Amino acid sequence: MTTKFIVGADISKATIHFCLFIGSQNYLQREIANEKSSLKNFILEIISLKKSYEKSNSCTVDIVFACEFTGIYNYILTTTLAELKIETFVIHALNIKLSMGMTRGKNDAIDAIMIAEYTLRFSDKLGCGILTMLQSESLNILKH
Repeated sequence: MTTKFIVGADISKATIHFCLFIGSQNYLQREIANEKSSLKNFILEIISLKKSYEKSNSCTVDIVFACEFTGIYNYILTTTLAELKIETFVIHALNIKLSMGMTRGKNDAIDAIMIAEYTLRFSDKLGCGILTMLQSESLNILKH
């Protein structure tokens, strides 16, 4: 039996708001700084949670991260996830907005939940999620 940990990330310049779904249940929400050390600590916490969940439930767990494309603000998260070889989807914001219909209220916590829900509902249509963002440093400098 396989369970999915789906992590929706709403990214801004200074912070990232995360929402973790285990199966279809909203399990955890957290806001952290958009910096490499904070992100790595959070991702390692998710990996640790995955291992304990697998042990206690005798199943395998797949971790999937998803975020909207926000230009250079995605870079730290997506490169960190690519280094750790964690399945990652960068989704166009309009796709998420159109899939949710009319909604009320907008903040980072709600957006992170919407991203996780979108990934949960449409993960079969998102294709392969391993990002190949690890390119030469000079190419990354030119892109940004």
